[in-house]
Amino acid sequence: MASAAGRSSNLRIELQRLEGLSTEDVLTELQRQGVEINEGLFHKVCQKHHSINAVAQRWQAVKGTSPAFLTAATVVLWDRLCTDLFCWEDFASLVQKGIDDIRSNNRMQAIDKWLNAWRGLRAFAEEKKVRDISVFDMQVPENVLPEDLFSWVQDVEMALTDQVDEFPQLATALLDYTRSFQQTFPSSATPILLNMKSAESIALFVLGETREADAIREQLCAEYPDDAWTFIDWGDEYNPKYQRNPRLADVEKARQIYARGLAVATEDTETLRERIAEFA
Repeated sequence: MASAAGRSSNLRIELQRLEGLSTEDVLTELQRQGVEINEGLFHKVCQKHHSINAVAQRWQAVKGTSPAFLTAATVVLWDRLCTDLFCWEDFASLVQKGIDDIRSNNRMQAIDKWLNAWRGLRAFAEEKKVRDISVFDMQVPENVLPEDLFSWVQDVEMALTDQVDEFPQLATALLDYTRSFQQTFPSSATPILLNMKSAESIALFVLGETREADAIREQLCAEYPDDAWTFIDWGDEYNPKYQRNPRLADVEKARQIYARGLAVATEDTETLRERIAEFA
C-alpha cells in the first residue's frame, strides 16, 4: 500500500495533468477505465452524495485503475460541472482553515471563514429540509470533517461570543447567527438550542435591545429556575463589574435578578450570594 505522502504526490500529478485536458477528454479517460459516465450522470451522482471522496470511491473502474486518477478526475469535473452544489470537502476546508486561524490567534479571520461556511451549510440544510444538526452528522461522509457538526456550530457561537466584548460590532453577526441557527435547526437537541438562545440575548444586550434580551432571560429562568447561572448571567448584564454594555449599568436591577435566583435556585447559590455581597 502506498504511503500517505505517495498517494498525495500521485494525486497532485494527476490533478495537474487532467486540469490541462478538456472536460470531454477527462470523461473519455474515465470511460476507458470502465466508468460509465457523462456530464449529466456525473452531476446527478454528485447531487446525491455532495462529496468528492464519496463520488470518487463509488466508480466501478477497471481493476488496477489508480485511485489518484479517479479522485483527480472527480475533482476536476466537480469544479467544472457542479459549482452549483454543496460540497462537504469544500465546507470542511473552510472549517479547518478557521481552526488553523484560531490556533494562530487570528480569531477574526476564523470567524469570517466559519460564517462563510455556515451560510453554505444553512442553504444546504434548507435545500434538504434537514431540521436537526445531528442528522447531518449521521450523513456526512466519514473522515471528511475535522470535528462533528454538533460541536462546530457551538464553536462558532463561542468564538463570536468571546470576541463581542472586545469588538461590539460583532453583535449583529452573533445575533444573525444564533437566530438563523434556531430557525434552520429547530429540532436540534435542547442544550444546543439553549446555548444559542442565551447567546442571542448577549447580542441583544450589546446592541442595547434590553426588552428583547430580558424576555429571553425571563424565558430561560422560567425553564431552568434551579440553575443559579441562568440568573447570574442575566444579572451580570446590568452589574457594572461584569456588564458588556456600559449604558446598561443598573445595580438595583442586577441585585433584584440575583435575589430572584437565590430564592429559587438549588445549584451554585454561593455565587449568587457573592454577587449580592459585592453591592454591600
